[in-house]
Amino acid sequence: MKTILIPVDFSAATRTVVAHAITVARSLSARLVVLNVIPPPVVIAEYGALVENVVQLTDAGEKASARQLAQLALRFERRVITVSVMRRTGSPGPYIIEVAERVRAAYIVMGAHGYTAFFDLLVGNNTHGVLRRSKCPVLVVPPEQSKAKRATRFL
Repeated sequence: MKTILIPVDFSAATRTVVAHAITVARSLSARLVVLNVIPPPVVIAEYGALVENVVQLTDAGEKASARQLAQLALRFERRVITVSVMRRTGSPGPYIIEVAERVRAAYIVMGAHGYTAFFDLLVGNNTHGVLRRSKCPVLVVPPEQSKAKRATRFL
């Protein structure tokens, strides 16, 4: 049975990514692995007092992730799709590649947020990094656009 990896961040793009992943999974009779990687909070050395809150922030993020992953798993199971969920804390790009190799993913289905090139230069882009390093095909789901933006896109 083929495996499709779906990295999700629970942003607005997640719903669209999940819908596309369900379509692909059904057409391939594939099982799904849903992965959420929680980036650690950014800590700046000058703000030592905030370091104490890092553990609390990470714990809160992990609890929220566990709840949302459970809800997604139910959504897939209602559609009679085999699904497993995984949660990690760390840098998303490398973990996505690592998990894809470990589960022998035939495909990765993930979203693109549509940030500007300047933002990607400063912050980085997980989708771009996965596209460059993945050994399997990556289906990139573009961000949804409002009807007004779609209507003016070709003008």
